[in-house]
Amino acid sequence: MDQTLLTPAPYFDADALRAQLTSLWKEHSSQESTMRAKMLTLLKQVVDDACAAAERQLRADGNGRKCAQGLSCFQDEFIGVIYDYTVAHVYRAKNPSSAERMSVIATGGYGRGLLAPGSDIDLLFL
Repeated sequence: MDQTLLTPAPYFDADALRAQLTSLWKEHSSQESTMRAKMLTLLKQVVDDACAAAERQLRADGNGRKCAQGLSCFQDEFIGVIYDYTVAHVYRAKNPSSAERMSVIATGGYGRGLLAPGSDIDLLFL
C-alpha cells in the first residue's frame, strides 16, 4: 500500500480559518443571521474537506488507526478554532474572572484521541 501522507492532519490551516472567521465577524457582526449562515457554510466545508482528506489517506495506506488519530487531531484543531472565535467575539470578556472562563472537555472515543469516520463528538462545556 502507498504509505504517502497525502494531506497531513489536521487537514486544514487553523490560522487561515481563524482569519476567515474574524473577517466574517467584522463584515457581518451587525447582521447575526447572515453571519451565522456564512460561518456555517464555511465550517461545513472545512469538515467535508477534512473527511475527504482522511478518506483519501485511509484508501492510500489502509491504516485505520492513523485515520482515527487524524480525525481526532482534526477535531482538536477545529474545536480549538471555534472556541477561540467564541471567546474572542461571541462571549468576549476583556478581563474574565475565574467564574467567567470556559472549558471544553472531550469524552468518549474522541477523548481518547481516536475518532472513527462518522462518529459523533462528545464534549462537555464548563
